[in-house]
Amino acid sequence: MKMWRLCFLLLICAGLCVAFALGGCGDNPCDQAEPTICANIVHAVPDSCLVIVEDDFACLCCGPESEDQVPCTDIPTLVTEWNENTKTCDIVPED
Repeated sequence: MKMWRLCFLLLICAGLCVAFALGGCGDNPCDQAEPTICANIVHAVPDSCLVIVEDDFACLCCGPESEDQVPCTDIPTLVTEWNENTKTCDIVPED
């Protein structure tokens, strides 16, 4: 009877290990890059990575100085916005 308990325990442990491995435990794209992933994107605010879903992220883009945007260091009046498809901060054309 003890042998069955041991086999049952091994099956449970093996199942939990497989579940954690396939579940992607800790697949945060913001934590996988050094320095941060946003620091490598032009016109993105460093340390502003936001997890949208498990494998997707977004960064804050710099813009004209206001309450909700950080000004760009090279051109303080530059207007940019996040492009979800290309994962870049695109410059918004002036009207």
